[in-house]
Amino acid sequence: MSKPVWFLLIEQWKVKGMGATGITLPFLVGALARIQGMRPSTKTIRDVLQEIVANPFQGYVTEVRWCANVDAPVISVSKRNVGTMPFMSHFASPRGEISLGFSQDVQSMFGLNCGGSSDCLEKLVAHAAGPVELATYSRVRNVETGKWEFADFLPKEVRYIREVAAIAASAES
Repeated sequence: MSKPVWFLLIEQWKVKGMGATGITLPFLVGALARIQGMRPSTKTIRDVLQEIVANPFQGYVTEVRWCANVDAPVISVSKRNVGTMPFMSHFASPRGEISLGFSQDVQSMFGLNCGGSSDCLEKLVAHAAGPVELATYSRVRNVETGKWEFADFLPKEVRYIREVAAIAASAES
């Protein structure tokens, strides 16, 4: 079974030295849109999250967690280990396995204060909607203010997206 592109974009982030934790949801949606040659919207965000929930890569779980390095929630993947998945809120795939979980740190650092899994998901979608609608997918520090914000993809991120797309294409052939 070949890995889906969304999974590869998340998985390869740390492998290729792009970051230490994971990618933001706007980055994931923007990267997928770039690969597919489309302009994403809030609906695209929901579609990507639905795909992650409904079709997890076998043996892995996708986690939304807080990344202090970019002061934002990020998405990572890890091998499924039922004993070490303390998600307060999560979604299960149609097969009944946890496919998308929200870590405790994202719920406290991000201030999600979720009333359940659906509430966490809606707050995550709302957080990503602005950058996606503005086509600003990369989390960068503003050199003038020192604050984190979303901006255009950096050149190294464009190369990363191309590399991952090539990995996905070679796995399909």
